[in-house]
Amino acid sequence: MLLADTNIWLAAADRRSDRHQECAAIDLTAEDWQRCAELAEQYASLRLDLIDASLVAVAERLGHTRLATLNHRDFTVVRPRHASAFTLLPG
Repeated sequence: MLLADTNIWLAAADRRSDRHQECAAIDLTAEDWQRCAELAEQYASLRLDLIDASLVAVAERLGHTRLATLNHRDFTVVRPRHASAFTLLPG
């Protein structure tokens, strides 16, 4: 499985988006929100935003290591709990 970056979250938040329904189905658990806060604190020097922190939290919960993002700067620094690093696409 592949996790996707910001455009998915933007579509989920924008009811006018033609992809809103399918993107809004992505849900964060209470544990995900807690992990987002931990990540934001841990990586404060990166100024890790909610979208990026939520991607990490969901990836950890689901056990995934592949992320589609153009933000390689942050995701090469952030270390998920379940793996030594993420595989970032495109490479």
